[in-house]
Amino acid sequence: MGACVTAPLEDVLSAKAEMTALKIQPNRVFAETYVTSLLQQRFKHLTGPAAIADALRDKPADRLQAARVALTDFETAGVEVTGLCKILNKALLLLKKSK
Repeated sequence: MGACVTAPLEDVLSAKAEMTALKIQPNRVFAETYVTSLLQQRFKHLTGPAAIADALRDKPADRLQAARVALTDFETAGVEVTGLCKILNKALLLLKKSK
C-alpha cells in the first residue's frame, strides 16, 4: 500500500477492495499507510491537527472524503489506529467545518 502514495485514487481504493475481498483484516500500520496514500502525503514534519488541516486544504475533495470514510470504517471495524490517524481524523473534521 505504501507504493500507492502517488497512485490515482481509483487504484488505492481498488487495492483496499481487493484486500477486503480476500478477507484480510487491516491493522494499525495498514490503516495509517492507506490513509496517507489516499491523501498522497506523508506527515512526519507536521504536528497537530491545525497544521495538517492547512497542508490538506488544497487536496481534491474526493481524496479527503475517501480518507474520512476510511477512518470511520476502521473505527467501526475496531481497528486500533495510530496517533497519526487520530490527528488526521481531527484535521479532516477541522477542514470540513471550515468549508
